[in-house]
Amino acid sequence: MASANDVSVTISCKEVTFNAVFFPDAPGNTISESVFVDGIQVAATQLIFDGPSGSNTVSLNIPFGDHDITANAMWNTNGASGTFSQSQHVSCGTPPPPQCEVIGSIEAGFNGTNIVGVGTGPAFIWFNSNLSLKNQSAGTTITLTGSQVTINGTPYAVPDAKITFAAVACASTQFDAGSNTWLTTVPLAGSDEIFLSGLAFPVNSLPGGAKVTWSGNFGSSQPGLCLSWKWGAAAYTFFTTSSTSPLVIDYNAANIKPSHSAACGINNGDHAGTPQTQAIRASVTGGARGGGGSNFTGSWSGTGSLCPICPTAAGAVAQRRATPQSQTAVPKVLSFAVPRPNPASGAAVLNFTLPHDAAVTIDVYDVSGRNVRTVARGMFPAGANSASWNLADREGRPVAGGMYFLRLATEGKVLSHPLIVAR
Repeated sequence: MASANDVSVTISCKEVTFNAVFFPDAPGNTISESVFVDGIQVAATQLIFDGPSGSNTVSLNIPFGDHDITANAMWNTNGASGTFSQSQHVSCGTPPPPQCEVIGSIEAGFNGTNIVGVGTGPAFIWFNSNLSLKNQSAGTTITLTGSQVTINGTPYAVPDAKITFAAVACASTQFDAGSNTWLTTVPLAGSDEIFLSGLAFPVNSLPGGAKVTWSGNFGSSQPGLCLSWKWGAAAYTFFTTSSTSPLVIDYNAANIKPSHSAACGINNGDHAGTPQTQAIRASVTGGARGGGGSNFTGSWSGTGSLCPICPTAAGAVAQRRATPQSQTAVPKVLSFAVPRPNPASGAAVLNFTLPHDAAVTIDVYDVSGRNVRTVARGMFPAGANSASWNLADREGRPVAGGMYFLRLATEGKVLSHPLIVAR
C-alpha cells in the first residue's frame, strides 16, 4: 500500500528547495525534479534519499526583473507514487541604471621598425592606454568595454577596464582574469594619467608602419563628465607569461603602474601603464610606437576627447529622424520580441520596436550572470528594428549549449528574454 508521501517546495530568486516527507522507510527513494523559469526549463535533477524524508536545493541564476518560476516533482518509488507542481511569481529586483556611454576611437601608425620574434619565442607589443581625470567624487566609475585594437584591418580584443575613484591614499591596479578586466582604484584627486587598459600582444613578425586603431565603449557613472584619453605601444622581447603557456600573459606579474602620480609602492617618474617588473623593462626594444631604451609605453597617440551620453538625460538623442506621413505610425510603446528561433543553433534574430529614436544596448548573459557578448549598442531610429546574435562570445568563439538571457536596455528600461542554444 502506498505511503502518505508528500512534497513541498520553497521558491526564491536564488534557489528552489524541494522537501519530501512521509515516504517509505526504505533505501533509495527517488524523486525526479524540474524547474522552469518563464516557461523555459533551467534544471532537471533527482533527489535520492534513504528513509522517510529528504531535501534538495537547486540554485538559480536569473536576471533582474519579474519572473514566473515553476517547480515540478514526480515519483514512483518503493510503492509510493505521485506528482507535485507549484508556480510562483517572483520579483528579482531591478538592474543598476545604465552608465552614460560613448564610443571612442583613435587611429595612429606604428613607426618604421619591424618587430620580429626572438630565438626562444615571439616578441611582444605592449598596448596601453590612459585617461586624464581629476577631483571626481567618491564612487565615480569609468568603464571601457567591447574594446579592440585593429592592426592593418585585423581586430584583437582588449581586456575591459573599470576605474573607481575612492578615498584612498594611492592608486593601484590589478587584472581580474575571471572577468578579463583591469580594475584600477585611484585617489579622489585623480591624475593627469590614469591607466585604463592594456594588452600584451605576441608577434613573430610584424612590419613597421602598421596602421592601428584602438576603439571601445567608454562609460561614466557621473552625468555630464568629459574625459581625455590616449594610447601607446612599446615592443619587448620578454613579457611575463603563465607557467603553463608561454603565450598566456600574466598581467599581474608585470606590475603595471596605475597612474603617473600617487601610485602605491611606486615612486618614480614612469608614465601610467609602465611595467615595473625589471625583467620586462630590461627587454624593451625598438618597434611599435617605441624606440627602446626608457620608452616603456611607446609614444602617445593623439588625445581623444569624450563626453559620454546618458540614455535618460534630456537631449540624449543627438539627431532625430523626421518620419514621412506616408510611413506606418511609430509604435507608442517599447517592445522586445522573443528571440527567434528558440532554441537556436545557428543565429538568433532579435526584433524590437522603439517609440522614438533612442540609445539601445542588447547584452547576452549566461545563467551565472556573466556578460557573454554585447550584441548591439548605439542609436536606433523609432519604429521596428532588428539585431542578431551569431551564438559566439566576445572573442568570436561559439558559446556552449545551454540557457542564455538576452537583455535590452534603453532609457532606464530593461527587457529580457531567455534563449536556449542547442549544440
